[in-house]
Amino acid sequence: MNFTTLLFLFITIILSITPTLADPDQDLLKSVHQGNIPGIKAAVLAGAMVNKRGSGGQTPLMAATLAGQTEVVRHLLDVHHANPAIPEKDGYTPMHGCCFQGRAEVCKVLIAHGINPRERHSDGYEPAFRATWGKTPNHVEALKVMLTAGKVPLDAMGPKGETLQESAMKNPLAKKMLHTHEIKTEEL
Repeated sequence: MNFTTLLFLFITIILSITPTLADPDQDLLKSVHQGNIPGIKAAVLAGAMVNKRGSGGQTPLMAATLAGQTEVVRHLLDVHHANPAIPEKDGYTPMHGCCFQGRAEVCKVLIAHGINPRERHSDGYEPAFRATWGKTPNHVEALKVMLTAGKVPLDAMGPKGETLQESAMKNPLAKKMLHTHEIKTEEL
């Protein structure tokens, strides 16, 4: 064998037995999805950037929001000072994400951290409208949080002139919640 071939084999062998270097940002996102707070801390200590968008266009906070990882959301905000104003690739912020996914507990955490429950997306809709579009009981719970803790009024207007109440009335579960007084008007 010539020298070049030997060198190539040597490098190939070394690369195959050398562990690949960890990517702290990927480790952070993996820990976020797993709800692994010690893993999040380790990734940040290793250099992960809490406010960096991953390959899917989401920050760790947005990923935690969409996954319903309430304690991770709280941890990212309290300990790592994640920026809730950074939108994902389509311009949706965590407040929009928690309503879209029907993550009522995450909505509560975001509201408790002073995040505006009435922020508008470029499409003109506030987050609570996204909860009215969902067809699960979780979406109704998110809507209840937005109406009570978020103090979003039922007469909030969408971009086409429809109110939040009108949008909710198109959803059988939300309509039932409003009609059966599962939500007390004095809470609004």
